[in-house]
Amino acid sequence: MMLCDLQLVNLYHTLFVNLQHFIILILQVACLLLDDVVPNRIHWPRQAELRINAMVYRPYGRNSNTKLGGNARDEPANAAHRCTVGRNRISLNCVEDRPFCELPAS
Repeated sequence: MMLCDLQLVNLYHTLFVNLQHFIILILQVACLLLDDVVPNRIHWPRQAELRINAMVYRPYGRNSNTKLGGNARDEPANAAHRCTVGRNRISLNCVEDRPFCELPAS
């Protein structure tokens, strides 16, 4: 199980709420396979359960038991709509023997 706490700055949230038509808050979560033959490829583990502030988020569109092919890539998960001002918790549970790294990015 991987955990990541992140702090959403009040200024950004205020700008997002007050100027929704002009500013789009982008907060994405990605996962990388550490010993992947394709460097820096977003790769969600099999049977991944991503939780953002205790709410389940399905991070990929493919079958959860299917491995990623040689030329395939997964998309990052959009976490902006599930985060609030202040401390946020992101956790990832999976059934995988390979080493993965969870990355929050804004």
